[in-house]
Amino acid sequence: MSLDKVIESILNTGKEEARQIIEQGQKEKKKQVSEAQAEGQLLLDSKVEESKKLVVRMNTQEIARTELESKKIVLGSQKDMLDAVYQRALDRLGNLPQNENILRSMVMQNQTEISSGKVFCNEKDSPLVKGLVGGNFAGTTDCIGGLIIESQDGQMRIDLRYETALREIWDDSIKEVSDLLWGEE
Repeated sequence: MSLDKVIESILNTGKEEARQIIEQGQKEKKKQVSEAQAEGQLLLDSKVEESKKLVVRMNTQEIARTELESKKIVLGSQKDMLDAVYQRALDRLGNLPQNENILRSMVMQNQTEISSGKVFCNEKDSPLVKGLVGGNFAGTTDCIGGLIIESQDGQMRIDLRYETALREIWDDSIKEVSDLLWGEE
């Protein structure tokens, strides 16, 4: 074989090997690009799913926050209404037409305690109460009506004020009243 043919054979072999290397490189490049695209698509799908979950979670939180705020407003309004009713009841108790009869009844029912103690009432009722309890009248106190009977030593106290009675009745029945007005929650 001549030198030219050997060189030509080596060149042809080199070209063939180069072509195969390039072809294999292109196949490898396609494979890596395909894998990268698949991996990119998986990552994209994952991020889209995370974003959807985040949006749902944020919407749920916003709805819950709004519902809570709404409930606070409703409860505040309900409390304001109940406070107004309570204040109106106090005002009416302070102007009862049967106040004199109620005070007389209180004195009669508590005669034993009054005879050994002292009696307080509001300024408006003091002339009547003085007349009913005589020397056991101890003075006036800030109240809308009713009596306070206290032992001479101050150890025992019977609170018969109208506002105390209203507060006890109110505290005992406020849940029932709320349920009647606004339904059970």
